[in-house]
Amino acid sequence: TGPNGDDERGSGSKAEGGTASVALDRPGRLIVKGVARGTSVLCLTESFHTGWRGAINGREEAPIRVNGDFLGIVVAGGPFVAEFSFQPASVSIGRTVSVCGLGLLVALFGLGKLGHGRRCLGAMLTRWKRDKTAND
Repeated sequence: TGPNGDDERGSGSKAEGGTASVALDRPGRLIVKGVARGTSVLCLTESFHTGWRGAINGREEAPIRVNGDFLGIVVAGGPFVAEFSFQPASVSIGRTVSVCGLGLLVALFGLGKLGHGRRCLGAMLTRWKRDKTAND
């Protein structure tokens, strides 16, 4: 908390450009609601990364880098809801590689079982034939 007992994350900050409050702060997801007096830059203390996606009032907008390291987005005058989600390409690539690897593992396991089953069935038939000829 700040010196006034306020949450330092800006859960209720007021500036010349308007007011804003954090409505949701979860890992990888942020929602900020506010009112801008004119076109302004909403700046958060979250670190900027190219994986952040943004939307203002449901319309996709590109987040911007503010002061070298912070996450920001341009908002027009009036009430707004700014939504941010963290969706880096590395997560999507990792998910795809993991699913492909799992599919390959399942396929190899299935082929291994199938091959083992054929060998077992062949051995059983050979034994059955040998036992049958021995009993005849």
